[in-house]
Amino acid sequence: MKDEYAELKPITEDLAAYTQCAYHQTRELITASRLTMQNESLSQGVTNSVREFEQQSAIVFELDNRLPLNPLPPKQSIQIIYIIRESLSNIVRHSHATHARVALLLTTPSQLHIQIEDNGTGIDFASARHDSFGLQIMQERAERVGAKLKIMQRAAGGTVVQLDMDLGGFV
Repeated sequence: MKDEYAELKPITEDLAAYTQCAYHQTRELITASRLTMQNESLSQGVTNSVREFEQQSAIVFELDNRLPLNPLPPKQSIQIIYIIRESLSNIVRHSHATHARVALLLTTPSQLHIQIEDNGTGIDFASARHDSFGLQIMQERAERVGAKLKIMQRAAGGTVVQLDMDLGGFV
């Protein structure tokens, strides 16, 4: 009888993996849907997110936060936080990293620069899953707030996510 079902084993393993992935994504959506910017700055929202993902993993997260208290209005800040959270989620779920770094700074008084990098396996764009929309949604969020998003391989291994945004209309 065991041989009868041998050909089903890879299918059931795939189903189990997809179910686990859907579970994690659903939990992330529930957590993210609770995000609000009431009495919270972009800096504080990112700090809270980094702490949360560090507690969920064995990855050491480093946060270099050089932003003034409130460089953006709440609607733009929440979109930026969603992008950062998706990046952190990808690091925890896919990178096999031991260290990740999030840097927030103004390169000029009106130019926001955010960089998220990890020392993991790196992103392979050629073999990206067609049923995963995280990177596309990150790009759409960036465009929505007038930011430029770049995702690339890190020279020393791993992935770098860069977000640049002109704050001219907000500061």
